[in-house]
Amino acid sequence: MSDAFHTLEVTVISAEDLTANDRPVKNKAFASLRTQDRAAGSESLRSFPKSYSTRIDEHGGTSPSWNEKLTVKLPTSSPGVVVDVLRKGSSGDKIVGTARIPKSDFTGEYSVPVPNHLHFLSYRLRDPRGVKNGIINVAVRVTSSYSSPAGLRISHAAWYKGGSSYGGEGTVVGYPVAR
Repeated sequence: MSDAFHTLEVTVISAEDLTANDRPVKNKAFASLRTQDRAAGSESLRSFPKSYSTRIDEHGGTSPSWNEKLTVKLPTSSPGVVVDVLRKGSSGDKIVGTARIPKSDFTGEYSVPVPNHLHFLSYRLRDPRGVKNGIINVAVRVTSSYSSPAGLRISHAAWYKGGSSYGGEGTVVGYPVAR
């Protein structure tokens, strides 16, 4: 895994209108989150073996509800988080649908990030054939960022206080930190 990462609190709230093989899902749905990263010098994505899963909703049917908070470490080089909704079956787990959550939707890459801001997000799920298959509802909060001592990124922004003291005098300049 990359040295630099974001720590995320991802609350998997619920899903809606789930079907499997064109039939409504009756029970035993759960969600699994995984992160991806780009291999050094490559455009291809690789998934990390670590995944994070919710409990199984035994009775939610086509609209399961979990409201479960998962703590996820997301490499800063990752394009985002992948959420799979699965159904527990007698012959193993079957993917009901997948959604990809771009990192820019919750890190504020296009604006100044607000620390600990909670983002409520909904995404269309697609089954393994690429067909629309329900919606997943999540809430994401970036709780911290970290990089190795050799790295430049420590938090979302660094601040420089002009002058010799921080007593409210002088000019304060904000600048983005290199990623």
